[in-house]
Amino acid sequence: MHRISSTSLRTRLALWIALIAAGMTFIGVGVGFLSGYNYLARSHEQSIRSHMRLAAVSLAPAIEAVDYLGLVRQLELVMEYEGIEGIRIQDQNGHLIMEREMMAAHVLTEPIFVNSQSVGWIEVGFSRSPLQTGILYILMVGVLLFLCFVPIFIYLVWRISGHYLLDLSRLTTQISSEFQEDLPEYPGETRRDEIGVLASALRRRDQALASNIRALEQYKTQLEEMVEQRTMQLRQSEMLSRTILSSIPEAIALVDMDNMSILDVNHAFTKFYRMSRSELVGTDFQEVAQRAGLSDGSENACPIQKFLENRSPCLLQKEHQGAEGEILFLEVSAWPVFNDQDEIRQMVCVQRDITEQRRVANLRKDVERIVQHDLKTPLVGIIGLAGLLEEETPEQQKVFISHILDSARRMMEMITNSMDLFNMEEGRYTLQPVPFDLTAVIRALDQETEALRNQGNVRVAYLLNDHPLDWNTPLEMLGERRNIHSMLTNLLNNALEAAPAGSQVCLNVRHTEESWVMDVHNLGVIPKEVRDRFFERYATAGKARGTGLGTYSAMLIARTHGGKISFTSTEEEGTHVTVTLPKNEHTPALPIK
Repeated sequence: MHRISSTSLRTRLALWIALIAAGMTFIGVGVGFLSGYNYLARSHEQSIRSHMRLAAVSLAPAIEAVDYLGLVRQLELVMEYEGIEGIRIQDQNGHLIMEREMMAAHVLTEPIFVNSQSVGWIEVGFSRSPLQTGILYILMVGVLLFLCFVPIFIYLVWRISGHYLLDLSRLTTQISSEFQEDLPEYPGETRRDEIGVLASALRRRDQALASNIRALEQYKTQLEEMVEQRTMQLRQSEMLSRTILSSIPEAIALVDMDNMSILDVNHAFTKFYRMSRSELVGTDFQEVAQRAGLSDGSENACPIQKFLENRSPCLLQKEHQGAEGEILFLEVSAWPVFNDQDEIRQMVCVQRDITEQRRVANLRKDVERIVQHDLKTPLVGIIGLAGLLEEETPEQQKVFISHILDSARRMMEMITNSMDLFNMEEGRYTLQPVPFDLTAVIRALDQETEALRNQGNVRVAYLLNDHPLDWNTPLEMLGERRNIHSMLTNLLNNALEAAPAGSQVCLNVRHTEESWVMDVHNLGVIPKEVRDRFFERYATAGKARGTGLGTYSAMLIARTHGGKISFTSTEEEGTHVTVTLPKNEHTPALPIK
């Protein structure tokens, strides 16, 4: 609250008025003193000059007659004039005739004429001391009168201001007191001047303030009820969240990013680490992982450090020996918790047991390997027997046996390709490139896709460097013919299945000194939901017989040859799938992601 001065307003007002009046009086007196002094000084000088003119007329006969006694009498008469301190008479040649007393600082000169002719000069020295003495006397009298009238003036102003400011002083006292809802009568409220307006405005303000205070009290009560209700809801929500977290089989921990301490854990986390929640909360997360044998203290072993390096969650797989000596496979990841300023203040660490998933995946690989390996045995027999029958049967049977041989060879090639793709996935495949004719591969593709083209009413154009391909011009390419054939078959079949009826699919082969570029184009559009995983296993949409392995196997083959594969798909241009393979046989195979 603003503190009120101990000096009343009326006293301060009287003092200020007196001070201003005194200042204005001093200024007026000073200006009057200076102007009056200058005026009196000029008047005094004019009076002395007039007296000198009279003296010059009286001295003219005595100078003409060279009457020294007459000159002495006239000089004595001149010296009797108040303020004159010295006099000097000179002839017309400037020779001193007579001089009385010493000349003062102020000197006046007047010529002496006889019959209109100058016969000499009279010089008078005068002082302004009498004038200054009179001025100082007047000033002293004025100061004495001022000192007598100022207290009387202050008292009168104080008494008069008290009549008008008494209500204002009482109103100030009322305002400075504590606020009360029962408002008293305000001093000066009935007056018809500024104080009355102020008192009425203060009463209206206090009435509004009292109303607002009552409203705030009601709002405070409602707010307290809402806070209590919200607190109960938060407690229920916390219990529900803890129940949900406890029911999740994965071990989950909330970690503070400032000091890597654990803030909270679920039941699975306490069970895995064989510690209570109270023991884990506040403990360093990495220290807990090290004691359990899940971390060696390096940054690569901590999912939080991996997240900070990559700025995205990373899945770390760890092998862990359980309490009973069994081998467990764990998948550990860290997920950020952002605050209102998009700052990462906490991390959620999730630990999932993937031992069963690993076992199922290994079992699937074993089954695939067994099936692929065991299918070769009967196929070898079919091919061998069909070859023997071809030499000893009639012509009609030779045709059927030829079909059996073609089917068996294709089956064998499919199984071999399947085994190659499996080895490519595992990173154990060894590329054995040899020169082959790419034109012959494309001719075989044209024959193999004839039924699919007729079924979809789709045309195929084969281009070499944007010009029609000449079937009689061989194109020597270094690579594995079987895998290149399989890659182009998958891409061309996909394009024919996706192309609109009546449209055209284009296989455009370009080659430079460094690389081969094979672009398969159709007017179909890849659905948006599969674009992000177009080259992943089982990525398919909109095809009744699609398995989602065509583009995946094409990607494996391209990267095994040291090349790359990409695609673009728009409504205006359709879809382009582009494979780029290097011509250098020493180009290393790229890693399979």
